Amino acid sequence: MQRLGAQLLHEGSPFPIVGANTYYLAYAEQGTLNGALDLAASFGMNVMRCWAFLDAAKPPGPGEVCFQYWDADSKAPRIQDGENGLARLDGAIAQAEERGIRLILTLTNNWEDFGGMPQYVRWFGMEGKKNRFYTDAHCRSAYRNYVQEIVTRRNTITGRVYSDEPAILAWELANEPRCEGLGGTGKLVGWADEMSRFIRGLDANHLIAVGDEGNDKLLEIDAIDFGTFHMYPDSMEQGLASIRQQSDAARRSNKPVLMEEYGLKDQAARNAVYAVWLKAVEDLDIWGDLVWMTGLGKSASQPYDPDTYVIYSVGEAPAILAHAERMGGVLG
Repeated sequence: MQRLGAQLLHEGSPFPIVGANTYYLAYAEQGTLNGALDLAASFGMNVMRCWAFLDAAKPPGPGEVCFQYWDADSKAPRIQDGENGLARLDGAIAQAEERGIRLILTLTNNWEDFGGMPQYVRWFGMEGKKNRFYTDAHCRSAYRNYVQEIVTRRNTITGRVYSDEPAILAWELANEPRCEGLGGTGKLVGWADEMSRFIRGLDANHLIAVGDEGNDKLLEIDAIDFGTFHMYPDSMEQGLASIRQQSDAARRSNKPVLMEEYGLKDQAARNAVYAVWLKAVEDLDIWGDLVWMTGLGKSASQPYDPDTYVIYSVGEAPAILAHAERMGGVLG
């Protein structure tokens, strides 16, 4: 996969994106993993986005899933491998490849859900000071170490190093990174520039994005291949305005931009509104879209509470299937 100007290409041909977020995909037990991937495939989706982080405050107990945790002896985060650790991410990558689905893997979170930046600053004694994640030397080093562990990891199922995995579409620095307050934008841009260049030095094969909600300054970073925006408007018109605004940003930057998260709370109106938004994506300079979110109901093997945006079947949002068919369907 490569970027050429404002296009994403696979083997020289345009690769428009139609997909979904299922954030817990890489944490899931086998049955849930297969069910979530099969659901995406039933929509004709070719890309899914999920979290490639799961940070714990202390060593995990028996059966507890996490990807890294605080090790008091070494005073540093430590990777958890095996069936309740990164082996689950191995499985998600391998199963996605079997279905012709590519993954956007997000490396940390602005929010405290599943650890993220708030956990990093707590690890290093800065509770409540999330913005220090971008500037504190310990946090920056810990994040780089985790990124290096992931990007250079050898998949226990496929035998390939992650940097060579064909099922990975892109690395994403963070989910919705924000650095608020005086000088915050400059700190965020500086951090994103450093970390995207760091990943590029480890992996020349995959795309890199920030994972932000729509920030023109981040599109200017050389190592960033495509922009993202997230939208949860109250009306169809507000959504269309956001799509037009981001289409303008794509033209100015000469880079692809994805409507990476979108959702509407009004379930009765949802399909009709999505049909309008997705037609706008097709008509304007937006390279693709990932709905928030597709997923399975809560169960013993899927422990996460579904939110109001979850779509459980094609019948709930046939507009997405029709859109995928027009955009080209699943990658063969």
